[in-house]
Amino acid sequence: MRVSYLEKKPHEYVKRDLEDKIWRYMDKPEMICVTGPRQSGKTTLLLKIHNDLDNSYFISFEDREILALFEEDIKDFAKLYLKEYDQLIIDEFQYAEEGGKKLKYLYDHYPDKKILVTGSSVSEMTVKGLKHLTGRILNFHLYPFSFEEFLRYKDEKLYEIYKEKSERLHTWIEFNNDLTISSNIVSRIEKLRKEFTVYGGYPRVVLADREEEKRTVIKNIINTYLLREIRDVLDISEDREVQKLMKLLSLQVGELTKYSKLSDRSGFQYQNLKEKINILDYTFVMKLVNPFFTNKQKEIVKTPKVYFYDNGFRNGLIDDFRKLEDRKDRGELNENFFFSQAIHHIDELKYWRTKSQAEIDFVFEKSGVKPVEIKTSPEITRSLRSFSDKYDSTKCFVLNESRFEKVEDKMFYLPLAFTEPLSRYFSDV
Repeated sequence: MRVSYLEKKPHEYVKRDLEDKIWRYMDKPEMICVTGPRQSGKTTLLLKIHNDLDNSYFISFEDREILALFEEDIKDFAKLYLKEYDQLIIDEFQYAEEGGKKLKYLYDHYPDKKILVTGSSVSEMTVKGLKHLTGRILNFHLYPFSFEEFLRYKDEKLYEIYKEKSERLHTWIEFNNDLTISSNIVSRIEKLRKEFTVYGGYPRVVLADREEEKRTVIKNIINTYLLREIRDVLDISEDREVQKLMKLLSLQVGELTKYSKLSDRSGFQYQNLKEKINILDYTFVMKLVNPFFTNKQKEIVKTPKVYFYDNGFRNGLIDDFRKLEDRKDRGELNENFFFSQAIHHIDELKYWRTKSQAEIDFVFEKSGVKPVEIKTSPEITRSLRSFSDKYDSTKCFVLNESRFEKVEDKMFYLPLAFTEPLSRYFSDV
């Protein structure tokens, strides 16, 4: 008979793509770690898995009594929460001090048990927690909803058409197979993509019916991040200064990161500023994208660009939730949308910029250099042709709000909504 510490059902559950991947590893010996930003749905996902198991136990280290036992007497902890069960799920694992050593004990002494943990901070989970577990643990990221997950929830029939086209995208690009999508379908998908681009993919935001509720939830997510992640987990007292820094960065989406200007405006000295930006990176707020160069030494020292993991979080920082069509930062939001979806499948993104200001928004290097431009209306720019000629690009892509078409031998127009299928193509070739 299944027993749970948490006698409650998950919140309204929307199927996450990561669930199927986790199930594929449930009969493997490694522990499973799910990291990601706060309120991205980790607890709900693991509760769903817990409820589908026959003899698992679910606990949270937000319960300080359980956490204290884990830290003070791992043997008694195992007798209470692991010995009689097939699986143990530990939520909010980042609160454990030297948690990796304790998990190693459980893994070594209970080899027939499956342990799953969640955590919101990569730093805590990897540096303080999991460095003792090399070869014993598999780490997965759960981001806010991808657009594909969002579309499946909002309109399942439209999603099925989208999915069918997406599955044929690879062969269309590589072998010129027939693939057409009516402008009507593209328009319907893009309408939802534009909503997603403004409010983002945090589950509680997606499930909210009214725009006012979505805005309120996003503000709460930002405040919770500052309170729980910055203060409680990372023990940083300058939460107001961090919020100011996040706002400054949100106004630089897709732009070169000027550290001296950021230092002056945020009040953080240069080295402290770099540390705070790194914190925002490994707590899944924003990420720096480095330039593409064939000279790797140049690549290391050139100025990066900043992107946010979720557009809604970014828009909440500047308190701007106007429709995409009404905004001056429409291009920046579309660019950040591409980043936020591509990062689900591509480990590292690059950009290209010359001293003469020629620029490519994103560059992929696997199996030949492939540039991607983000445009509201489709056009093949001089920069794209210049880059393609210089680096002998095998394929070039212009993601836009309307057209789906192969326009030249290696030039493709794709709607922005097809960012994820294109990213899977990049990761597969």
